[in-house]
Amino acid sequence: MNVKKLFACLPAAIVAITLFGCGKAEEVPQETTTVSQTEIVSDSGDTETEAVTEAELSADDFEYKETENGIEIQKYIGSGAEVKIPGEIDGKPVVKIGGWAFRFREDIVSVQIPDSVTEIGFSAFDGCTCLENAYLPESLVKIEDYAFDMCSSLRLDELPDNVKEIGKGAFCFCRGIEKMRLPNGLERIGESAFGECSALDFIAIPDTVAEIGGHAFAGCKNIKEITIPERVTVIGEAVLANCIELVLPEGVTEIGFCAFNFCMALKEINLPQSLETIDESAFNCCYGLTQLILPDGVNHIGENAFSECKNICIVRGGDTYTYENIESLYNGE
Repeated sequence: MNVKKLFACLPAAIVAITLFGCGKAEEVPQETTTVSQTEIVSDSGDTETEAVTEAELSADDFEYKETENGIEIQKYIGSGAEVKIPGEIDGKPVVKIGGWAFRFREDIVSVQIPDSVTEIGFSAFDGCTCLENAYLPESLVKIEDYAFDMCSSLRLDELPDNVKEIGKGAFCFCRGIEKMRLPNGLERIGESAFGECSALDFIAIPDTVAEIGGHAFAGCKNIKEITIPERVTVIGEAVLANCIELVLPEGVTEIGFCAFNFCMALKEINLPQSLETIDESAFNCCYGLTQLILPDGVNHIGENAFSECKNICIVRGGDTYTYENIESLYNGE
């Protein structure tokens, strides 16, 4: 039987520090000297269905390199604010937007990525604060770490159906995203993937997701309800800090150290009957939590599991516990 666990978290006070800039390490993309012609587009509106008008650019607008599978864009050095990336260069398909390719290009307002691209690299659009529209192709499979980090103007409400992995901090600080539909087939949501997306008020997580990284939705203060898919085997540190209602799937056997630490707005949580262990400080400072029914199979409750939950009433079998006598539930190591 698969053992499912909910793992540790950090206090909310630390989350803001952890997420600032999303804590990414500096990675330097490979140097390249090859330059090729591409084209840029002028977008008549801000929806995917509106017409696009192409404009010719000089031959020096992109640096690129040839890989085994095709062309990787290394850097955009053009001056246009509305960018259309070509599907082919030198007769070969463009398959990847490389690391840092558009990093800190604050002048860019839209980008259209061709259907040949399968991967958007590390920090590819990091710091493009004026980027509003990103047209992502159905061919896209992987969005690497910090790909759209700090794209604070980005308006995006869904990802292509073939995306399998969203990397660490991929959409961190994208404060223009309000709703997000994640594709069926998605398997992994990385650490801080949507951290500090403060306008995000709805996200649909498909049943295919098996891993949700720490701080994945930390700072998403408008998300009020979220359902964790049944396939999830690992929930990382401080995934949520403002959720009011949380549904955990059957099969989870352990809620780890500080798993929901400082989820101050959490009012309701249904614990699965499979649950056996609630580790130390698991629900520390969940001030809004008022009632909790412990499943019969819970045999370990760590120290301070419900510390500062002053309004809580816990039902275990025929017994009721309040904040005044809650310590009698703890059985330590």
